[in-house]
Amino acid sequence: MVTRAELDGVLEAGGRLIGSDGTDLGSIAPIVLDASGAAPAFVSVRAGFFGITHRFVPLDGASVDGSAVRVAFDSDTVRSAP
Repeated sequence: MVTRAELDGVLEAGGRLIGSDGTDLGSIAPIVLDASGAAPAFVSVRAGFFGITHRFVPLDGASVDGSAVRVAFDSDTVRSAP
């Protein structure tokens, strides 16, 4: 599980989201916390032309990889999400 402190560090370093297939999915926008308000549950990723598309991606199975967060979903899954 990715902690809030780890995500803060990633965001300070530029905050990129990487899919399980290695694809750069875009820059991390707001973080959504779980119901207790203590742990990160989702991240919003800005993607597309001019970064106007936002997708919410679950952090289940995610890990920090330097200045990025690697999620357990491939790029096709994330890009086809509502």
